[in-house]
Amino acid sequence: MATQERGLGAWAAFLPAAAVVALLLVPNATLLDALLPRSEISVRYRDQYDQGTTFLKAALAALALAVALLPWGLRGGSPPRDHATCRFAPARLLKDPWLWAVVAAAALLRLPALFQPLQCAEYTSLDAFVIRSMPFTATYYLTTNNHILYNLVAHVLVGLFGTDPAVQRIPAFLAGLASIVFLYAAARRYVRRPWALAAAALAAATAIHVRYSTEARAYTVLVLGAALGIYLLALAGHTRRTGY
Repeated sequence: MATQERGLGAWAAFLPAAAVVALLLVPNATLLDALLPRSEISVRYRDQYDQGTTFLKAALAALALAVALLPWGLRGGSPPRDHATCRFAPARLLKDPWLWAVVAAAALLRLPALFQPLQCAEYTSLDAFVIRSMPFTATYYLTTNNHILYNLVAHVLVGLFGTDPAVQRIPAFLAGLASIVFLYAAARRYVRRPWALAAAALAAATAIHVRYSTEARAYTVLVLGAALGIYLLALAGHTRRTGY
C-alpha cells in the first residue's frame, strides 16, 4: 500500500511537469496564432505578446520543476516549539551565506534592466501620478494604473533624486530582492535547506520575476507581501506565538 501511494505521488508530480514540457515545445508563434484573434492590436504588439509568452513559459517551467521535486523535498513533521529563538527565526535564517549569494546574483541579474528607458505603463504612471501632488496620487483611483502606495514612494524618490528610470524602479527592485529572502524563509519551514535555497534561486532566475523587479510598478510588492505573510504564519504556527 505504501509503495502504491508513493507511486501515485510520483505520477501526480510527473504528469503536470510533462504537460508543461509539452507546452514549452510548442513555438510561441503557434500559440499566439491559436489564442489571439487577428486584429490591428495583435499585429502591432506582436513582439510584446511573444515576449510575454516566453516569460509565461519560463514561469510555468519553474513551477513544474518545483512540483516535480516537491515529494523529495518535504521535511518530516516536527512538534511545535514554544520559544522565540527557534531555528526558523529571522536571526538564524538570515545568517545563511548561500542565501545572500543568491540575492547578490539576483541583484546583478536585474541591474542592466534597471537603467533601461521607461516602458509605456511606467511612463503613464510617472506622468499621471508620480509627479503629481501626494494628495492627488493618494486619492485618485479612477484607473487601476495608479498603484497608490508605490507611486507615493516613487513621488518622494523622484523629488529627491530626479526622474531617472532607475530611481523610479528602486522600490520594485528592493521589494523583489526582499521577496526572494522571505520565500527562502517560508520554504525553510517546510523543506530542507538545499530545497529552500533552490526555491530562492528559481525565483531569482525566473524571467517574470526579473522583469517585474525592474518595472516601476507594485507587482513585486505584492509578491513580497505574500512571501512575508506565509513566513510569518508558518513561524507563528511553529512557535505558537500569535505576535507574529
